[in-house]
Amino acid sequence: MAGFNEVWSEIQTHLTKGAEIPNWGYEEGYTGNVTLIVGKYYDVIEVTGGRTVKPRDVTRPDFKKVYEVWDRYKQGLTSREEIQQISRNTTYIFSILRWLETSQGAQS
Repeated sequence: MAGFNEVWSEIQTHLTKGAEIPNWGYEEGYTGNVTLIVGKYYDVIEVTGGRTVKPRDVTRPDFKKVYEVWDRYKQGLTSREEIQQISRNTTYIFSILRWLETSQGAQS
């Protein structure tokens, strides 16, 4: 597992404003919905999607908390409900992390 700072750097490098990231979760896979990247800043990714009417800021510390349990979550060892206790932005974070892993895998 890459360190969080490396992952955040990859997100900052490869994620672009206006990108539509397919939503993904361990239990349901790809949902058919998307996360729209509204803005990208040093410590914040601004997103919208689904029922979110106005853009929501997903902060670097929020990403870090979820990333610390990401490997366990994607193996089905930690439930979404548990992770939602540490972040209300799990849909966006899971989707962006999954996008980063699959887009990098496709480039390798």
